[in-house]
Amino acid sequence: EHLLKEVYKIWTKVSQNGEDARILMCGDFNSKPESNVYRLMTSGQAVEKSLEGFICDPSLGKVAKFLRAIGIDCIFDDKVQGIDILKVCRQNPGRIFLTRSKSIIRRRDCPQSSILVKSQSGEDAFIQVVRETNLQLGSKKF
Repeated sequence: EHLLKEVYKIWTKVSQNGEDARILMCGDFNSKPESNVYRLMTSGQAVEKSLEGFICDPSLGKVAKFLRAIGIDCIFDDKVQGIDILKVCRQNPGRIFLTRSKSIIRRRDCPQSSILVKSQSGEDAFIQVVRETNLQLGSKKF
């Protein structure tokens, strides 16, 4: 609704000048209600959330170890198998879910704040997570 009002305002302003108003809208229109994208589009405001930590799927033990080593809270249980990891995600909202599974990341019940880890190397996977989440690796944690 908010987006349509804004589009209408722009269209009205352009049309008043006698110009032909053509509008192309692009975006992520399948966002979940709890996501910042949805919140921004519906209310005009985005809530900046502080990082509560991560949830690593069983294939990311090394990444979990690296995150914990720098003082970042990370849930990791190598006994949780398959889509059961999504139950852990629902029980711990506010965390970023890390997985190598393309099938899990495509599921509707996969958290909006998920990252598909591409590398099989623990070190490279950790670097990807640091870059995509803008983690600050300073000495303040120690």
